[in-house]
Amino acid sequence: MQYNPATTYRRAGMGNATISLVGQEGGIISSIPFFAGARNNYTSVSSQADPLNMKDLPAAGNTETVVYFGCWLDFNQPAQTIPLTNDTTHAVTPVNLQTSIRGIHQCLVAEVFFAGDPTQPNATPGSSDNLSQRNLAIANSDNPGSSATHTLQHTFEIKPSQFNLTQDAIDGQIIARHTSATANVGNDQLIGPDLLLIHWNNLPRESKIIVYMPEVKVDDIIALEPYTRLTPTQIIKEDEHSFSFISSDINYIPIPGGFIKNIPGLLTIELPSTVVKGQLFKVLVQQARFYRNTRRIIGSFQFNIPVSTAEQILTIGMRNLSILKYVRQSMPVTDPWRMIFNRYIKGLSDKVNGLGGKADNVPASPNDKWLVAKPDDKQSDDVLIRLFNYCCKRISILLLLLILLLFVLAVFLFIKLK
Repeated sequence: MQYNPATTYRRAGMGNATISLVGQEGGIISSIPFFAGARNNYTSVSSQADPLNMKDLPAAGNTETVVYFGCWLDFNQPAQTIPLTNDTTHAVTPVNLQTSIRGIHQCLVAEVFFAGDPTQPNATPGSSDNLSQRNLAIANSDNPGSSATHTLQHTFEIKPSQFNLTQDAIDGQIIARHTSATANVGNDQLIGPDLLLIHWNNLPRESKIIVYMPEVKVDDIIALEPYTRLTPTQIIKEDEHSFSFISSDINYIPIPGGFIKNIPGLLTIELPSTVVKGQLFKVLVQQARFYRNTRRIIGSFQFNIPVSTAEQILTIGMRNLSILKYVRQSMPVTDPWRMIFNRYIKGLSDKVNGLGGKADNVPASPNDKWLVAKPDDKQSDDVLIRLFNYCCKRISILLLLLILLLFVLAVFLFIKLK
């Protein structure tokens, strides 16, 4: 995530009173702050505090000093809220924290803020020692299973390109969104559009990849292909907003510009039937921006795919399906994220059914209590099970004694008759 204190890395206050704010780009949530102490479901920004993370670092010269910071990742707590405002003094409308999450796995970014050592604009965790990022998504594949149980999905969000096409490159419909050949960012000039780099690493080459971005037209992406490095496999248009291709060592996908907010999307990977339990596939996705002759990575995530069995991953799938259904309920019908969740939930429902579950019976719930039996019911079930096992054992012993008695009687009769 590129550093921008006006959008993703917003804050209020000064010195020891500094507090992180909800990040927004184009009026859409792009980052959510977390704190070491309890979250104050505040109606004004200034009422939130984080004293445990306000620490003085000793001036020790060239001697290394270790200081720990932390936070409570409370996005699974249904009652928590966050405010959406630029005003640090007036009341705001709170928004539910849990339903603001847009996927199962989230990117975690840490910033060390010190006024005497400011983070430079457009810096990333890869270029600044004030920033650190962890972005690892994990989705399980079944074995052997069906094609639905070999399908993995992950939501993502990328920045639009600041590079646009020339007017004579494409038809009039796209010209309205692409009006200049280059773009200047500070003292640097962009050369070419941003690229989505997908490193498939050890992913089976028979895999099929589908990318869905409801706000982007596939025709715009195809029009940008001549301005990018040729990819080993060509993009295949699935529909107006979806495209696919067969995996290779690496794929280069041009990212259109002309958007005032980030571009949401859904990555779907369909593995072949030849995968086996115990395998682990790793896919690396990066967004690259080109300044003159330099390529900068401005965002990335890793997608790990362990291959397991239905018995081990069915419960995980049902739990994920339940929370995704719950989050979708609060989304407006026209929200592009709702369109993504519709596909996401459809794919996960097919997977749950393929694993032996019943997706229609999975409720929209903020937690997984519905997966666990009530204590009284569980205790009752345990008593019945123990009673059943006890009776079975006693019956088994009686049957063995009866068989032994019949055997002895048969031997006795045989000898007597003889």
